Amino acid sequence: MAAANGGSTYQWYQGVNKIQGANTKYYTVTVADYYHVEMTNASGCFGQSDDQFVSACGVATNDLSNLLEMKVYPNPADITLTFDIVSNEAIDELSIQLFSIDGKLFLEPVQKKYVSDKLLKVVDVSSFPNGMYLYRILTNNRTSEGSVIIQH
Repeated sequence: MAAANGGSTYQWYQGVNKIQGANTKYYTVTVADYYHVEMTNASGCFGQSDDQFVSACGVATNDLSNLLEMKVYPNPADITLTFDIVSNEAIDELSIQLFSIDGKLFLEPVQKKYVSDKLLKVVDVSSFPNGMYLYRILTNNRTSEGSVIIQH
């Protein structure tokens, strides 16, 4: 999740509970629940966002249990977004999709045939609007989903 610009201090909440250590502009959700952020700007003005329900899409579904390692970085991304996948079995086919939080498809399915156990895919996101995006990776009939923030 991302707070509005202009804050000098931030504090994220899960429901009514303060999230310890969650005091930056960005917070990665790991549990489905309602979240909001309190902000104070440099002049001392205080604001609070409305509660938003988030369905913890930032946590991989782990259907790709054969994967030894999967990294999607940087998060937040500015110019490029890298999908780095290492598997203990050959990756026959791979599809990567990227959606805006409102469901608009920003990256058409990247479908490739690989006979490898390692994949490094770099996507140019420099023209994508700022915001939260959901990714879906499908390989060897398994899926994994997560979220990333694009911030220029």
